[in-house]
Amino acid sequence: MEQQILESINWNARMERIWDIYLRREYVFDDIYLVTYGYRTILISQLCGGVFRYDNKKYRLIIEDKKIKLQKIKQPNNERIIYENGTFYPTEGDWLMQSCQARSRNRGYKCFTIYKNGDFEKIIIADHQLQALFKYGAFALTTLGNGGNPNCVNHKDGDKYNNKSENLEVISHKDNARHYHEKVKR
Repeated sequence: MEQQILESINWNARMERIWDIYLRREYVFDDIYLVTYGYRTILISQLCGGVFRYDNKKYRLIIEDKKIKLQKIKQPNNERIIYENGTFYPTEGDWLMQSCQARSRNRGYKCFTIYKNGDFEKIIIADHQLQALFKYGAFALTTLGNGGNPNCVNHKDGDKYNNKSENLEVISHKDNARHYHEKVKR
């Protein structure tokens, strides 16, 4: 099934890079995935719906007993806990950054920008689309593209900031509009 979906997609450069991010994923624990892409490492939590990133040229990731820390590479005694007991701790500054770009172009959805291999070829990814990709695999690629995509990611509870895996589903645009008018816009 996945191979049929991959063969039927009208690929563009952005989709190829997002699929590459998915293929690079490593399972950590507690439905947390890790992806290194260029000089950024991305942590995706399907439980809390968070997408976080850090600069892997500045920080080293340490995983100990279901706890995740970041340690400054140039100052090994300087470290912070960024995940413990089901909670991520985004920081001020550049330790652990959380998606926060709610651009009008993305209709207010949380997204983030990464740069391929540290250069200026930027990729903007909406958190809910990345979460759906990690939940549904290739089927979620049918929500991406430059228009003409047959599906979209629906937030079951209508809250576009609730990107928990259990709250997301891939459905047709028609079903998404029906869901919006029947459940969200009342």
